[in-house]
Order: sequence, then structure tokens, then C-alpha cells
Amino acid sequence: MDSSLLSGVTAAATVVLAVFTAALFLETRRYVDVTNRQLQQTRQLEAARALRELMAAYGSPEMMTAVSMLWSLYGGCGGDTAEMVTHYWDSYKRQQKIVERATGRHVEMDQDLVHSLELLDRGLDQQRRLVSAFYRQLDMLVEKGILTKKDADNHWSQSDRRILSDIIWPIEKGLGELSSER
Repeated sequence: MDSSLLSGVTAAATVVLAVFTAALFLETRRYVDVTNRQLQQTRQLEAARALRELMAAYGSPEMMTAVSMLWSLYGGCGGDTAEMVTHYWDSYKRQQKIVERATGRHVEMDQDLVHSLELLDRGLDQQRRLVSAFYRQLDMLVEKGILTKKDADNHWSQSDRRILSDIIWPIEKGLGELSSER
């Protein structure tokens, strides 16, 4: 075979390979675009679902009761953080005594004890935990990019979140200090 024929065949093969590679690239690119659109739609659906669930949780009677109780504590203490933490700590210790009494050996469950245990579910500590967990979940969803900060800010304003800086964080900090002292 002469060299010009070999060069022609090599050139033709190179052109065919280039066309095939270009077609494969375009098909792969189209597939990636479709996959990216589907992923984006899935993320949007997940964000909408997460937002609906959070809004339902925030609007639940349990959450409204918790928020109301915590703001009542804050108002009852005149916004004084130290007084609020002391009041909370006293309430927490009373709740612990009920738990200790209920978990004691051979305790008979009298009506007062049963009533006290039912009240624990509605106590300040439980309410603080409920609100704190809600906002931790909201922040986690924003951090992971499931919800945008704009969505979170549109539905839970700075005045809603003020419960964190005015009540939740001071109580949690104060409890940490009080429990480490004892």
C-alpha cells in the first residue's frame, strides 16, 4: 500500500473518529442537562415539602403553646435574663424531683404523681426543647441548601427568631453555668 493511500485512510478514520466523538459528547451533554434539570426539580420538591412540614410544625398547637409560655416567662421576669434563668432553673429542679419520685423503687402511682407527670410534658423545659429543636432543624435545612435563607426569612422573621436570642440562648447558657456550679 502506498503512503498516500495510507495517509488518506488515516485522515478519513480520524474524521470519522472526530465526528463520532463529537456526537458522543453532544449526547452525553444532553443527558447531563436532563439529569441536572431532574435534580433541580427534585430539590425544589424537597424544599417545598420541608417548608410545608416546618410551617405545619410551627403552626401546631404545641408550638404555639411553647412559644407563648416562653414569652410569658420572659415578660414575667421583665426581660431580666438572670431572673428568667433562676425561675427556669427552679422549675427544672421541681420537674426533676417529680421524675425522681416517679422512678423510685416500688412507687405507687397516686393521682397527684400521675397528674405531675402529665404536666412535665407541658413544662418549661419541654417547651424550651421544642422551640430550640424547631429552630435547629430550620437552620440545618438552610445549611444543607434544602431551604434558602430567603425562604426561612420570609416565613420566620427576625421578630419570630428573637425568641432565640432573648430566651432560648440565655436559658441554655445559664443552665450550663448553673449545672457546672453544682
